[in-house]
Amino acid sequence: MKKSELRNEMIQKLKNIDVFEKQQIEERLYYQLFNSSLWKNSQVIGITWSSDLEWNTKPIIDLGWMEHKEICIPKCKPITKEMDFYLINREEDVLRGFGNLMEPDDKITKRISKSQIELLIVPGIVFNNDGYRIGFGGGFYDRFLKNYHHKTVSLLSKHQLLKNVDFNEEHDIPVQYMITEDKCIKL
Repeated sequence: MKKSELRNEMIQKLKNIDVFEKQQIEERLYYQLFNSSLWKNSQVIGITWSSDLEWNTKPIIDLGWMEHKEICIPKCKPITKEMDFYLINREEDVLRGFGNLMEPDDKITKRISKSQIELLIVPGIVFNNDGYRIGFGGGFYDRFLKNYHHKTVSLLSKHQLLKNVDFNEEHDIPVQYMITEDKCIKL
């Protein structure tokens, strides 16, 4: 099956999860993340401001702020399909940007270098056992992950994990950890 078919099939499955079940899954994902050494040992966290389809990242951002962690989110550069991360300290630092995504307002936030991000929470739609992921198809994260030398983790429901499916391509870069409702998997 092609990546686009796997992506579309999983998007439909995710859209069909009812609100209560989605909240339960998210609570379990947060529990696994917040109790992991990945979270506890990282001061600078890179994360996306989630869209409705994704697992809600706002509670992660909020707890990061409460714990005095530095939270940074990406701003896309659509022409080059690259991203830069900017530190955000409050909701007012964020506005709608490329693809209707929530991005940092680069006029009032500070750009941070990739080497400063200690933990990068990488979004995705479909995952395999080896930590390869299918995202939304732009390749922004695969480009960013080149020469990124710190920890990477993805949050996913076990329903998003397709075992024994090989869909990775030469340019794809796997995450180092996957957190599901039940556990943190080191790859």
